[in-house]
Amino acid sequence: MTKRTSRCFTLLEIVICMAILGIVAGFTGWGINQMVVEYRFNKSVKSLVSDLRKNHLICLASRMDMELCFEKKGKDFKYFFRTDEPLPSVFSKPKRLKGVKAIRPIGDVYVLPLYSSGRIGDSPTELIFLQNETRGLTLNLKHPHNFLLKYCNLEKDGL
Repeated sequence: MTKRTSRCFTLLEIVICMAILGIVAGFTGWGINQMVVEYRFNKSVKSLVSDLRKNHLICLASRMDMELCFEKKGKDFKYFFRTDEPLPSVFSKPKRLKGVKAIRPIGDVYVLPLYSSGRIGDSPTELIFLQNETRGLTLNLKHPHNFLLKYCNLEKDGL
C-alpha cells in the first residue's frame, strides 16, 4: 500500500498571496475612485449642456430672453436659469456642477444671456470646465443651434 501524505499551504505562502491581493486591490480601488470622479464631472457638465439646449429652445419658442447664471459658493460651482417671464415649471433650484474646479474665462459669478432671436451672449465663444489643472471639457458656443462639447487637455491644446 502506498501512503498518501497531504500537504497544506505554509503560513509564508498564504501571507505572500494576501500581500499580492492587497496590492492589486489597492490599485483597483484607486482606479475605480478616479473613474467615479470623472463620471460625476462628465455627467454634471453634460447635464448643464442638456439644460442649456432645452432652455435655448424655450427662448426661441416663447420669444423671451433668459440668462444662464454661474456662481461659485465655497468650492462648488452652481448654475441656474432666470428670466422675467413667469415660467415656474422650467426653473428649479440651482444645480451643482460636481467635480468642476474652475470655469474659464469666468470668475466667481457670470451671466450668459440667451436671446429670443436664438443668439447667445457676445462673449465668450467657449467655456472651459476644468476637472483639474490640465484636463476638462470645452463647450463651444459659436453655433447656438449646435453646442459642441469636447474633451480638452490644457497642456496639449495650449488653452
